[in-house]
Amino acid sequence: MLNGICISFLFASLVAAAVPGMDLLSSPTIATQPPQLPPGPKTCNAQNVLDNCLAVEGQALAMCSYSDWACKCQAQKSIAGCFSNCPSDEARSAHEGQVTVFCNAAKRAQEEEEKSKSSSKSHPTSKDSANEEDIEQTQSAQQQDNSDDEHRRHRQQSQQRKKNNNAENTLASFSAESGSVSSQFKLLGQMEIIALLAILLVS
Repeated sequence: MLNGICISFLFASLVAAAVPGMDLLSSPTIATQPPQLPPGPKTCNAQNVLDNCLAVEGQALAMCSYSDWACKCQAQKSIAGCFSNCPSDEARSAHEGQVTVFCNAAKRAQEEEEKSKSSSKSHPTSKDSANEEDIEQTQSAQQQDNSDDEHRRHRQQSQQRKKNNNAENTLASFSAESGSVSSQFKLLGQMEIIALLAILLVS
């Protein structure tokens, strides 16, 4: 039996010498590289077009300011439109939902802006109130000036009527006096004629 063991060991030594790099004390190794699988099928034939469209429209969305919901609404609509090239893409529904979010926010912002404008018209600011007071004061001053001018015109007209009446009275008085003098002259003329006639009769 000892001889058999020695023969087996001798045979193994000869095999190890014949195969380079073989270690009798180490366990044999097995290659474990993963198998190479064929690439899976593309989800969309126009995937490149979709990717380029998303990149371009995504930049447009990034340029919108934080609170510019109208800009975001339009940009997100363009992004959702990119999926018309790949309608079965799983990301389509998520982007369409984002369109609803942005557009609803834009609608609310517009309603708030219109409400604010309406409120500012019904409740003017202190500056507007001051301007209105200045306008009212100016109009009041103009009305007062117009009233003063009207009073002055009335006084001038009244004074002019008085002057005209005085002139008419003076003229009437002068006419009356002139008539009296003329009557006196006529009376004197008649007396002279009578005196002359008397002289002639006496002689």
